[in-house]
Amino acid sequence: MTRSCDISHWTDRKIRFLKDNVDFMTITKMAEILNFSRRSVAQKMRKLKILKDSFDGGFWTESELEILKNNYQSKDYEKLQKLLNRGRYEIIGKLRELCLLKVHRTRPWDCSEDNFLKEHYYDMPMETLCKRLNRGSGEINRRLNTLNLKRNIRSKESMKKFYETIHKRNEELESFIKENYSSMETELIAKKFNKTKGSIEHIASRLGVKKLPKKSLYSKQDDEIIHKYYGKVSPEELCKMLPGKNYVSIQNHVKTLNLPKKNSLIEIHMQFLLKINNIPYIYQFKVPDTNYTVDFLINTQQINGSKEKIIIETYGDYWHGNLTYRNKLNKIQKRQMKADIKGNEIIGKKGYKLFIIWEYDIMHRPHFVNEYLKALIKRFS
Repeated sequence: MTRSCDISHWTDRKIRFLKDNVDFMTITKMAEILNFSRRSVAQKMRKLKILKDSFDGGFWTESELEILKNNYQSKDYEKLQKLLNRGRYEIIGKLRELCLLKVHRTRPWDCSEDNFLKEHYYDMPMETLCKRLNRGSGEINRRLNTLNLKRNIRSKESMKKFYETIHKRNEELESFIKENYSSMETELIAKKFNKTKGSIEHIASRLGVKKLPKKSLYSKQDDEIIHKYYGKVSPEELCKMLPGKNYVSIQNHVKTLNLPKKNSLIEIHMQFLLKINNIPYIYQFKVPDTNYTVDFLINTQQINGSKEKIIIETYGDYWHGNLTYRNKLNKIQKRQMKADIKGNEIIGKKGYKLFIIWEYDIMHRPHFVNEYLKALIKRFS
């Protein structure tokens, strides 16, 4: 954070203006005229030892001083503010200048007040005690300490009643959870018993009560569409085929279906190109000590006996975001791009050499990909 500072400097003319108008103007007005901050004007006044009777209210008249001297002990600060039409801190500052100390005197306690306090100190709340006795909570607490009366300690009978009520409430809550937890929402139960959602879930798990399985939002027709088109069509087109469904919910539903992984068209074409060139490969190779599975691992030992680790990944233009043919990327593509960068770094650290081939090149320029594979094998032979 940059600290605000005054660029202008104090000149003789400005100091003369300050001395002439100290008694007639406030510090804020002088700061506005001189183009200074209020703090810098107050600091300059301290350096020049210019005393201002009051920072905001102006001079104190003799009549005001007499009113203050006569009433400062008997009246509180709020009444003094109304009488003098001045602020609280102005009055406190003036009392300090005049060396007048305001003594806080408390009303002495009567026997009737002590008896009332002894009878009702345990049952009655503090607010009602303050209203009945016309005293503050601090006075009442100090008086209780002198009389050796403690409000926190409860009798044995009251403690028994307290624990009995808690036990009854817990029994009611447990019986209600057993009857209604499976069908009723946990948030509604929490509101009814003034509890948190987590506490009710904890009680339900302790009692062994579980929720009924929710009905799936997907029909058999929806499942058939997902089986046919998931992974082959863009998510926007799939959402159009399934109206009222979000792509995130579709992905979560796919996890429950346990769909078998099918070879995409890109991977099928890539396998064909590798077989034409007599390049041995391992399809869907799982990189050791990682959670990543790659499309193709080239077996260089069968080609020339080398120990080079070559991986070929086939990227779809839509899913992985081919920037050469797209200007903008959506949220799914950006998320996938971050995951690709992270995965490629991990694969590179394991000693593998990664080569990426895009969908457009495989589908529209297969001759280019064929030459690229030949050059790649010559490079590592």
